[in-house]
Amino acid sequence: MAYSTAAEFKAAFPEDEVVQITNLDDPTATSSNDDRITEALIRASSEIDSYVGIAVGLPLASVPLVLKGKELDIARYYLDSYDPREDVRRRYEDAVAWLKLIAEGKASLGVDTNGTEVVSGSPFPAFYTNDRVFTPSTLQGY
Repeated sequence: MAYSTAAEFKAAFPEDEVVQITNLDDPTATSSNDDRITEALIRASSEIDSYVGIAVGLPLASVPLVLKGKELDIARYYLDSYDPREDVRRRYEDAVAWLKLIAEGKASLGVDTNGTEVVSGSPFPAFYTNDRVFTPSTLQGY
């Protein structure tokens, strides 16, 4: 399931670019191909899940804002991958590098669309122990 919609994709990038990269087989097209956008978004969310799923449980209860942006950049790269422009390739590589940091637990998912902090970390419960009761200094004299 994609984290973003075709409408959000079209709002994020210039209209003429969206028309061009969604119609690589028809250079005379005048409107974007929403089916191709949706397909690219699903592929991008699958790639995202492969990294994020290491750090947090899936599916996510809510979508972090930063994740939507990364998904849009990855989908744009997929659509433009025949001959990607330098800025599109760089944004894709930056998104993947950030996802690797998420998987390693070195970056946070930030906040969701409601402004609630998304908790990241291990899906396993944390544990701790109390300080030692019996130490050489507390046992001194026995």
